[in-house]
Amino acid sequence: MRWVIAASLALACLSAPVLAAEQVQATILHFQIKPVGQAAYSERVLVTPDFLRFDGGDMGGVYVLFNRRTQTIYSVSPQDKDVLTIRRRPVKVKPHKPLELRQTSQPYKDAPSIDGKRPQHHTFFAGGKRCYEVVAVPGLLEDVRRALAAFRTTLAGQQALDYGRTPAPPQSACEQARLIFAPTRYLSHGFPIQGWGPQGKARRLLDFKLKQPVAAALFQLPTDYRYYAVGTQGMHDIPAPGS
Repeated sequence: MRWVIAASLALACLSAPVLAAEQVQATILHFQIKPVGQAAYSERVLVTPDFLRFDGGDMGGVYVLFNRRTQTIYSVSPQDKDVLTIRRRPVKVKPHKPLELRQTSQPYKDAPSIDGKRPQHHTFFAGGKRCYEVVAVPGLLEDVRRALAAFRTTLAGQQALDYGRTPAPPQSACEQARLIFAPTRYLSHGFPIQGWGPQGKARRLLDFKLKQPVAAALFQLPTDYRYYAVGTQGMHDIPAPGS
């Protein structure tokens, strides 16, 4: 699959405006997600030194906050007034059989240079099958890339809990790699501005802006919601942060 990459990405770095007291500076990214056989939708990602936030698209009002300091994910549902909490934990399980991870890389001829760097096309394999492809730009949006990698690592620890309790894994080798055993490999060569799977699901970066003022409340957790986690003994309620 080939997506046209907007040349304006190279010009996205903006000077910092003056902030109001209730604002913080964030990098704002907009992505387009195209599921197989469905209409495309947009996703917004906000990144600060302390937080990563996902919202919009098909999330139905749910938003996800990742506290970069504590390495904790909060999936906030205003409709249900609850917050699923996922804390960082190590992946202690091993694949039931070798995943045979492999990748190939080559220059991406269809893309212009971005910030003086040439995008590269990377293809990732597991179990002898093509899993996912990305066009990544080395050195672009490094702080965002690190935040996404930390988020994926925390999520992998949670996914590993279910994997360890399942005699035969329901996921393919590709899914096991993506969710648990190699969750950051698609981020290992730079920031991915495009990505697509073998069935056609695609994701691409539409634009980004640096040092933009956003409401500080976007990174605050509700105090009157139910907080819960899913551990080795199943789902259980937990105290809200700071309580």
